[in-house]
Amino acid sequence: MTDEIFNRALYLLRAGNRENLKNYLTREGESLRTFADRAIAEDKIKSTLWEQIVGEPMPDPQVKAFEQRLNTQQVSFEELILKHSQSDYGEMINRYIHKQIDQSALNQEEVTAFFQAGIMDEIQLDLYCEKKGWSSRDFVPKDNMSIPPSVWPTDLDLSFGHTDILLVGAPGAGKTMFLSLFYHYAKRKLGNLDILSENPKGSKYSSIIIQAAEEGQFIDSTPKPVILNTSCNLTEKILDKGIFSSKVKEIEMPFNCIEISGENFSDSYGNPLDEWPEKLQNIFKSENPLILVVLLPLDEATITISELDHRIRISTEDFLNYIIGSLQQVPEINRRLVAASIVISKWDELKEPDKTVEEVVAERCPQMHQKLQRDFRDTYGLFPFSVGQVNKKLNSFQYQHDTISEWYDWLISIAPVSP
Repeated sequence: MTDEIFNRALYLLRAGNRENLKNYLTREGESLRTFADRAIAEDKIKSTLWEQIVGEPMPDPQVKAFEQRLNTQQVSFEELILKHSQSDYGEMINRYIHKQIDQSALNQEEVTAFFQAGIMDEIQLDLYCEKKGWSSRDFVPKDNMSIPPSVWPTDLDLSFGHTDILLVGAPGAGKTMFLSLFYHYAKRKLGNLDILSENPKGSKYSSIIIQAAEEGQFIDSTPKPVILNTSCNLTEKILDKGIFSSKVKEIEMPFNCIEISGENFSDSYGNPLDEWPEKLQNIFKSENPLILVVLLPLDEATITISELDHRIRISTEDFLNYIIGSLQQVPEINRRLVAASIVISKWDELKEPDKTVEEVVAERCPQMHQKLQRDFRDTYGLFPFSVGQVNKKLNSFQYQHDTISEWYDWLISIAPVSP
């Protein structure tokens, strides 16, 4: 507003002709509010007169300061979301964001936040994404994938001549996501994995969890009564060094990967092996070599076990010590054990970036670590595990193979090879 327009408006105000004031400012392309704001700022009028001119209560100075920062784009989208639900700010913020939408000025992070906060509705989201060439599905939180009952094996028929890999862990330890990233890495990244159709349900399950990793979709916990068995074959190329020459040859390593709901293990805690769930006992009848993969969540030092009407809490180490110790006490199982690894899952939640997996294991499960190290020596390994970059707001992740590749290399180095 120029000084000329302001002074003329001030004259009309003092003359007491409000209608002429309004008409004059309208003709000059100015608003009553802009005039009143300047009159207050220059101490020409009192706040009560501001309300009479504009026709609404004068805003709080903090609100006014916020509006000035908003108009100069000095407000973070986190603050916009925080203040949006407050009556003094909501309408102002809506006007600002809708202007940004019209100008296609929002980035993906802002669109995600505004949509989840309810500031943008689904229609606005679809239209904005179409304008930007984005997919609106990328901004909607993903549901966890539920494994359909059609792929739940009702028994455990382990392929003979394979190496059995048993995933051990409490409920929610990350066994399913670990298997998902392992299979995704071996099949989609390396092209070394062949899912064997001799186990039809296991083959279907493998395809589902591989695609879940590809799409960054978390998978629901395995239901309590379920034992999942998948059969696969890994093919690796190695350098065969002879006396006179060397050549590259392919080796095959067939596996049965056994995934058991954590509740089966927690129900077994404190019970002798012959009282463990029947399906869990079935895996011990195999004659195949056996590799233990123990998953220990970074953020769970204790677990809760339900017994009838009681809920008891025990340390995760005590729980795993009991399960693994019970397995090793059975001669038929112990003679089959060829390797073991401890995997610290949810590694992306580590608060101390300089800490090593060895230090975490030494703190969390020193007794189990020492025993497995003593029993397996060169075929024992410690590994971190993370699915990748997690977006908690969207309940999804961008897969990364950094950690699973370390475990994969270890597996290839110690697993029995098919003759």
